[in-house]
Amino acid sequence: MKIYNYTEQPDELNPEDFDDYLARGWYRMYQNLFTVTHWLNGDTFEMDRVWWLRYDARNIYVHHSHKKILRRAGRFGISIEAYDEIPEEDVELYAKYRSWISFDGYDSLSKCLYDDEENLGLFDTWAISVRDGDQLIAKGLIDLGSNAVMAKVSFYDPEYIRFSPGKLLMLLEVEFMREQGFRWYYPGYVIVGRPKFDYKLFLGREIAEYFDPEVECWKPFCEKIMEPEMRTEDEDAELIHHFIRHWM
Repeated sequence: MKIYNYTEQPDELNPEDFDDYLARGWYRMYQNLFTVTHWLNGDTFEMDRVWWLRYDARNIYVHHSHKKILRRAGRFGISIEAYDEIPEEDVELYAKYRSWISFDGYDSLSKCLYDDEENLGLFDTWAISVRDGDQLIAKGLIDLGSNAVMAKVSFYDPEYIRFSPGKLLMLLEVEFMREQGFRWYYPGYVIVGRPKFDYKLFLGREIAEYFDPEVECWKPFCEKIMEPEMRTEDEDAELIHHFIRHWM
């Protein structure tokens, strides 16, 4: 079993290099890049398996459920623009979303994007905004590479949950990708035993890919990887040692 926790903070990051990081199972955290194979479960204090996901946008087709979400959202205004500063309405919407969610999340949008630093401009971040009239009800932030798009964070007004805003933002992100000629969509990871992250498979389990660190390549998603790992006590101890040494 391969175990790793890596973090890097490059001084600069061009689009091609960002693509390369994503293609090797890395992801943005704050203004760093990181990758892991396991993550600590704060409820059980066990190390849960992490699987990084991606989609080839050319293979994503519109399911019936996708059409239903897009049709119901037809009343809303959609805008897409570069994202350099955090406006106050985003701060307020994220705070409302954060107080509603039942899983771990960053305390603030600024913390999510930049930690305790100013924006260093490493990432080419864009925002997809959804409005009901003048009211901002959902926003998705994505980072652009040369041929890839990484979904960084989405947040929305819980009062609009019936419109599936999180899934709507995923569909809008893929639509933007296609219009701009991007190929690879990286939504982040799923974690074994934590179904709250499974929404990232919404675009189609049959076309999703996961990164296999044992052979360092992407493979077609299969349900078997979501089964609990069988580990020895020594392997559990090693996992916790790696995690504490790197993150604590």
